[in-house]
Amino acid sequence: MMAENNSTEGLTRHFVTPPKLERPIGKKAIQTICLLFYFVILAATCPTAHGKSQPPYFDYNFGGGPFVLASRSPGPSLRLTEPPLVPSNLSKGQVIIDAGTSWTNVWANEAFYYFDYEMIESHLSLTYGINKRWMVGISFIKRNYFGGAMDDFIIEFHDLFGIDQDGRGNAPTGKSKLLLLDGNGNTVADLGAANVFNNSSAQLMSSLILTPGTKLLPAINLSAVVQYGLETPFDDNADPLDISIGIGLSKRWASRWYSYHTIRYTRFSQTNIPHLTFKNSSLSSTNTLSWQKHPGLSFLLQYMYHEDVIKNLNSLSDPSHEIGLGFKWQIRKSGVIEFSIIENILDYANSPDFGVHLAYSHRFH
Repeated sequence: MMAENNSTEGLTRHFVTPPKLERPIGKKAIQTICLLFYFVILAATCPTAHGKSQPPYFDYNFGGGPFVLASRSPGPSLRLTEPPLVPSNLSKGQVIIDAGTSWTNVWANEAFYYFDYEMIESHLSLTYGINKRWMVGISFIKRNYFGGAMDDFIIEFHDLFGIDQDGRGNAPTGKSKLLLLDGNGNTVADLGAANVFNNSSAQLMSSLILTPGTKLLPAINLSAVVQYGLETPFDDNADPLDISIGIGLSKRWASRWYSYHTIRYTRFSQTNIPHLTFKNSSLSSTNTLSWQKHPGLSFLLQYMYHEDVIKNLNSLSDPSHEIGLGFKWQIRKSGVIEFSIIENILDYANSPDFGVHLAYSHRFH
C-alpha cells in the first residue's frame, strides 16, 4: 500500500475544536440509560410464566434473526467484536456460509484526538449444526483502514440538510489521519495514516439453545467466542487471544413481529498498543426489532451499545451507540441477502458518522 501524506502542517490550527468543558450527558448517565433501556426490553420480552403455552413448533420464536453486524466504532473495532448470537433454526448436519462487508466513515474532530478515516470490515464464516440446539462455527475477519472515499458525499449531504460539518469541509478529502492532542490544539502523538490500525483475526464460536421458549416466553441461548489475532494494530502480536461469553434471546410477538436481544462480556488479553491503553474487559448489548412483510422479507432496526474500551481519552472512553436500519431478503430458497445503513446516535465523537453493510448467507441442507 502506498504511504499516505501524513503532514500535520496547519491541521491543529484549523480543525481542532476547543476543549469541551462540560457534557450534556455524562458517561455514567449514558451507561445507566442504556442499561435501563436493555432491562426494560428484557423484562417486556420475558412475561410471567402464568398461562404459558408451548409453541406449535421448535423455531416458533426464531424468525429471520438480526443483522450479522457488530460495532464499527474506533475502540471496539480494534478488539474482539462479534455479531449478535441468538437462538436460530440450524438443524443437525446443516451448514450456513455467510460472507459480508461493512464500509464506515469516522470523523472525530475533538479537543484530545483527531481521527479521520474509513474502514472496510469483511468477514467469512461457516456454521455447522451438531443438533437443533447446538451449533459451532469459525469466522475470518479482516479490517482495512484508509483515506475517506465518502468524504465528498458526506460533506454535500451535510450541506444539503444544514448539518454542521464540525470542520470536515476544511480538511483534505480522501486522506486519513490519526492524532492525539493535549486539549489546547497541540499534537501529543501523530499515529500516522489510518492503515496502522489494520487488523485481522480468526474466531471460533459455540452456541447452545437452552430453551426454544413458548408463545409467551422467549427462546434463550448461551454462546462463547474465542478470537486469535492474525494481524494486530501496529503489527504488535503480543497476547492476541480474546474471549467472550453471552446470552441471547429471540421472541415472536405476533405473526410479523420479532425482537432479538444479546448481552456479552468480553475479556481482552492485549491491553496496550502504541499511545493507547485499553481496558481488559467490556460489556456490549444488541437489541433488534424485526417486522416481516412476508416470510422472505424483513425490515430491521438494530441498536448496538458497546461499553468503552479505551482508557482516559475523552469521548473515546465513553460508550458507543450505533444503529443499523435495513432489510433481510430471501432471494433464493436457501439464500438471504441483508443490507443496512449504519449511523451513530447520542455521542457523535466515538462512532461511525455513516456506513453501509451488505452480507449474503447460504444454507446447505
